[in-house]
Amino acid sequence: MTKNYNATQKVSLWITWISFILILLFCILTVFFKDPKTLKILVLSMLFTCLPLIGADYFACRSFYQKPEHKSQKLFVPKVFGWGLTFNPTTKLGKFFWLLAFLLILFFAIFILVNPNFISQKN
Repeated sequence: MTKNYNATQKVSLWITWISFILILLFCILTVFFKDPKTLKILVLSMLFTCLPLIGADYFACRSFYQKPEHKSQKLFVPKVFGWGLTFNPTTKLGKFFWLLAFLLILFFAIFILVNPNFISQKN
């Protein structure tokens, strides 16, 4: 069974898979590199890789939830794939939560970037 995705969904899918593979690679590399500077670079790389992932997730959800019943003011809507609920990207509060996740990750990345001793090895 072949799924027909539109261009936004295809781009979001590619960004999701590439980001997932990169984050997994960075996690594996933290096992082998214990130098604080290298760990800081790996942690920052993981955080900055999450940013396009959140954007891709938002645009993918918006493309899936375009039906009139999804434009209701419910904050949570059933997932299109799988089971469970997700934030409704067509409401203002749903957009706020996606923006909040993006800004929190950006804040943590900047915090680690400006604090030189955030990741340090203790003897």
